[in-house]
Amino acid sequence: MRMLPSFITAVALAAVNVAAEPALDPAAALAQMKSLVAAGRFDEAVRVANPAVDAAERMADATTRGQALAALHFYAAVANSGSRNADDAREHLEEFFRLSPKVRKIDPARFEPAFVALFNDLSGADERTTANSFADAYSRFDAFVAPPQREIPAGTWGQVPALEILGTLREKQGWENASLQSERVAFINDFWLRRDPTPGTERNEFLETFETRVAFADRVFGSPMVRGSLTDRGKVFVLLGEPAYVRRRPLTRYDNVVTHGRVITMINGHIEKWGYLREQLPISYSRPHVMLSFVTQDGIGDGILQLNHAVALNALKVAANPNVK
Repeated sequence: MRMLPSFITAVALAAVNVAAEPALDPAAALAQMKSLVAAGRFDEAVRVANPAVDAAERMADATTRGQALAALHFYAAVANSGSRNADDAREHLEEFFRLSPKVRKIDPARFEPAFVALFNDLSGADERTTANSFADAYSRFDAFVAPPQREIPAGTWGQVPALEILGTLREKQGWENASLQSERVAFINDFWLRRDPTPGTERNEFLETFETRVAFADRVFGSPMVRGSLTDRGKVFVLLGEPAYVRRRPLTRYDNVVTHGRVITMINGHIEKWGYLREQLPISYSRPHVMLSFVTQDGIGDGILQLNHAVALNALKVAANPNVK
């Protein structure tokens, strides 16, 4: 049963008002974050964290860069936990453990109970968490050969994945209003032309990529009840392609699951995260990666996308309409 009324919702990225431009020197920014966290000014520490991490990513020396990023991700996790940004806190802490795999203890007296609980939960997650390439988790897309495309009658075109996955509200309304065969043929031609990165040539690379990804998603994510490309994981794959990595782990009491517009806590089921590097995204992004989360849980569904990351949702929206203004 589908719990979400639509896959891609309109996302407005809120502008953050920063009183002062944070220091871009990672060492100075780290000292500032520690001071703000010690004073309980978590929201201000969060605002320092993101540009500081971005600056540390540009450090030339690999060893120094790794040390700086580990420390910055740790205090970014502390700050986000204090600001009640549980998902961001978890994301930063997961990155800290990736960079500092041997660190498994902290002094509980120095940090808030919520952060200590999250740290202890994640520090023991190695045996329960699997991180794989997409090919290991599912199948090799680069070796996939799509079957020949069959011609779709114009009258039934609205039933194929293209309109649901890619169509804007205006386009969906336009299709409903196109009753004549000639109108529908013209609509389909214009629909793909608006997304063609090389108009005027014989090939439409966007259409070719879309159809190949749809065929792959239908094979990998499908079930007797739902076409694979129309599942949440299938739609994300069609729009963004293969993630850089896939992580799976059981749900814990610290996970907030969004369903029916409510945030609830579940402790059975599992969560799967797809990580995309910023160079894989159709939008600019300061952090090294962004993750999308899918929850499988009785009463919620199988692989349900969590609509709690505005950047990721905006990337999906842009990927569906790269040339549509």
